[in-house]
Amino acid sequence: MSFSLEKYRERLELIADDDSTITSKPNTLSALTALMEAQLRLIPFENMSIVLGDKIDMSPDAVAEKLLTRKRGGYCFEQNVLLHSALSAMGYTVSMALTRVRWGRTPDETTPFTHVILLVDGCDFSNYLVDVGFGSNNCPEPIALGHDMETQVRVDGVYRTVTDVGGEMTTLEVQDRDDPTVFRPLYAWRVGRWETQPDFVMANWFSCTFPKARFTQQFFVAKIANGEKHYILNDEYLRRSLASGEVLEKRKVDSLDVLLDLVRNTFGLEIESDDRLGRFL
Repeated sequence: MSFSLEKYRERLELIADDDSTITSKPNTLSALTALMEAQLRLIPFENMSIVLGDKIDMSPDAVAEKLLTRKRGGYCFEQNVLLHSALSAMGYTVSMALTRVRWGRTPDETTPFTHVILLVDGCDFSNYLVDVGFGSNNCPEPIALGHDMETQVRVDGVYRTVTDVGGEMTTLEVQDRDDPTVFRPLYAWRVGRWETQPDFVMANWFSCTFPKARFTQQFFVAKIANGEKHYILNDEYLRRSLASGEVLEKRKVDSLDVLLDLVRNTFGLEIESDDRLGRFL
């Protein structure tokens, strides 16, 4: 199927004649924030297709068929392509940029461009970072760019962007919850929007096929809902508070049946049983 704004609204449980911010104030920063919240809540981040050995097609039509029609989730290339389609249809100006993931890496480690973000302008704002595809560390609101070292308080921690001295790369950082003097890098992207479609296709192909890529080596599902983050990483389920960061629940996933119950009932994803889904338990 091709992308349909009506299908997207239906998937996000929105209706065209409601009085929500998204529909009553389209193409505004408040509507964009509400739209991010809805997609993060109702379309979980997940890499189950990769775990099953499938290749990810990041074309807008394939993404719409999977995430809207089949009611699955997806990883960054799918999540942000879907949001790109929706925002473009709603009148926002949107471009994509590839980033080097820095989370969990040492300062001297060079990483490939394996994550995609959106750079968005609307009728009452310009130059905002928007990302619904960074899993458990996702900032759930748009972030203003062009304000180096200006700390931004969000509902899930404190984020800031820093551009290097040469003006070539901008890095998104998050404040350490235990030591407020420390900011940890999440990912970095080129200030110039240099990417072309083949760059995104190649980065996506690497991410879903390379044996040592992050998402070929683990099972991961995540969503943000009701002031909480939920995620499964391999054989562990965790639920924590957005406001405090407190872990509210943590338990082992010790069987395929338990895993499928969580995926279907906690994350709301439609998936058939397959023994390969349990290969990281």
